[in-house]
Amino acid sequence: MARILVMEDDDELRAGYWQLLADRHEVWLWSSREAGRLWRLLAQGYRLPELGGFALIISSPWLEINPDEPCSERLIRALRREFPEVPVVLAGRSRTVPTWVRLLSEADPGVRGLFPLDLEGLAALVEELLGTKIY
Repeated sequence: MARILVMEDDDELRAGYWQLLADRHEVWLWSSREAGRLWRLLAQGYRLPELGGFALIISSPWLEINPDEPCSERLIRALRREFPEVPVVLAGRSRTVPTWVRLLSEADPGVRGLFPLDLEGLAALVEELLGTKIY
């Protein structure tokens, strides 16, 4: 059983992630509020070794980590610096991949984009990244 951090504000997607992953993995569901707190701690230089126990991070690329900052790019980059061994999946319903997600996933093999998000595609990607079966 792997620990997976999901950072998402959309209630329907959160429910889908839970339904897909919670039977076989320990799933932590965080909203923008929790992700923003995490960002502020990382930005202040705090070390967060307890987060090193995650095997996978799944995030919306549109988290508001600060008021009027609707992009989670800085948070994802900080998490990759802090935990380079933990892969990140950036996923959303949009058919268009945000430019920063495309550029980051091209530059960092530990970052994957999944647009548009479908749960079967996510299951296959999680199976690939964690080496476990979802279904």
